[in-house]
Amino acid sequence: MATIIQWGETKADVARVSKAMADLEGIGRAARDADDYAEGQTAFEASLRTQAAVLGITLTSDDIVTEFAAILRDSRDHESRTAETIARSGGDKAQASAHRGRRGQIDSAFDAIERGAAALAEVKAEQSR
Repeated sequence: MATIIQWGETKADVARVSKAMADLEGIGRAARDADDYAEGQTAFEASLRTQAAVLGITLTSDDIVTEFAAILRDSRDHESRTAETIARSGGDKAQASAHRGRRGQIDSAFDAIERGAAALAEVKAEQSR
């Protein structure tokens, strides 16, 4: 089974995860501003490891950027399926909406990480010339 982000049961848990999603967006933006690949990649990976720890996720791959992106993608898809299931079953609309909101937060973090990784790849290619 894929690793997915656990939002917890309390408002404090949800707030912690929401902050981590916002922090991931900032990490992705910072990676896009890197001028040096080695420094940028090192900072990017260290920041991702920190946020993974905040979320209770252990990254085990040598390519932690790809691993974290996969976790975000799987988590985003899980939240979408959960919201759809609740909506189709006539469940609590507020609960379905909460899952859609989580999906949006994860999607923003995923996009920022993907863009940051792409920007670092461009810096690496530029420095290789």
